[in-house]
Amino acid sequence: MDKRKKRGKSAPKTGKRAVYDKWFSLDSLMGKSLCVLLVIILTVGAFLAPKMINNLYDAGTLMQITYTDMDLSTYVVPYTSFPEKILAIAQAKTAGERIVVLPAEAGDEKVSDDALVDIVNEEMERTGAVFLFSEDWWSELTQENLVSRQKVTAYAQAQRNAQESGSGREMAPIQFWLLSFEITEEQKLEVIRDVLYEDYDAVPDEDKVRIEQEISILLAKDNIWKYATDRLMVCMDAEFYKIYGMAASGDMEKIMNIYGRDLPDLFRMEVHEYTDKYGNVIESRTETGPGEWTDMIMYLTDQNAADWADYWEVTPENRSIYLDIPGEISGCLAFLDDQEEAHSAEADTDDAGAGSAADHAMSEESVAEMIEGTDIYIAKSAEEVLEADRIGGNGKEILLEVGIRAGFDEADNSVWILKAGCREFFEMMQF
Repeated sequence: MDKRKKRGKSAPKTGKRAVYDKWFSLDSLMGKSLCVLLVIILTVGAFLAPKMINNLYDAGTLMQITYTDMDLSTYVVPYTSFPEKILAIAQAKTAGERIVVLPAEAGDEKVSDDALVDIVNEEMERTGAVFLFSEDWWSELTQENLVSRQKVTAYAQAQRNAQESGSGREMAPIQFWLLSFEITEEQKLEVIRDVLYEDYDAVPDEDKVRIEQEISILLAKDNIWKYATDRLMVCMDAEFYKIYGMAASGDMEKIMNIYGRDLPDLFRMEVHEYTDKYGNVIESRTETGPGEWTDMIMYLTDQNAADWADYWEVTPENRSIYLDIPGEISGCLAFLDDQEEAHSAEADTDDAGAGSAADHAMSEESVAEMIEGTDIYIAKSAEEVLEADRIGGNGKEILLEVGIRAGFDEADNSVWILKAGCREFFEMMQF
């Protein structure tokens, strides 16, 4: 009994045993577990916090309208032909909508540079001389000429103040390529060689070194080669590979020397003086007021519109509409809106009779009569023509503005820029 009482209180532990018991005690384990758990939470939080903050920021900003509502639909029936796209653009503009463009997302299918260049060469041959002149290198492009390519999507955006046109159709998005080209130094050299030698390949090799030096001197003077333009831009449909519009730029003095010094007069541009890059004072043009409409301008407007209609494979109404815009030779293609055919047979007969009586084939004898006639419009824009149509009770047509625009580079007034095709694409082509 006495021995048991003496064991009532054990002596304190020392050494390894004491350290072991202290480390694995219940309080110690709980404390260390909390520390480990806190480290895990901090580590996970470090990875998840940026995403959570970003989501919270998006929730606070993306639900607020800080952009223009485009009211687009991804379920519009796609196009089955290129003429449908041209008419869709005309339909949207006639309905008072605005065409806006955004960069297109890169798809899985990538068209090579060589393939795009080959297609452009073929299409440039088919368009014909829609610039009032054309240059060989526009249809002899290589991959070396291609300096940039961008795929763009065009949408129709309804305007709040747009007047109802009765179309009721949505324009499906249109994708097109915006391609920029520049003439190469080798192409310039080839032209000079052709000018100096009928058969440059037959020249002995020992003479070519001297000849190349002479050619370099001539090339530096920049006044012997036959091309007046050095840059080209093309808007080409990404599905049917047809050109909507194109632009070219070049030295103003070269253009006038090669294609006629009166060429700017067609665009009603008055004479003033400027200094070229060599310090020579030469004449140039700046855009002026409306001026007088001449037979030549009207003829070129009709011819240019007809050329593009043939290329696009569309059949416009036999109607002449001219746009009185300084710096442009432009007009409108008019198409019958197939959704507004609810006319009586008598009205259709009257319209047909009026159309046949006013045959708008351009001729010197018919110019005065056409201008005085009620079915001929000379307007500032297609909207003015549409307003006149509505007032006159003839609102069943849709219009597409087509033409040629001339102007100077904003940074260099010795560089002349020409744009041709659908006017809706003119602002998209900026050098």
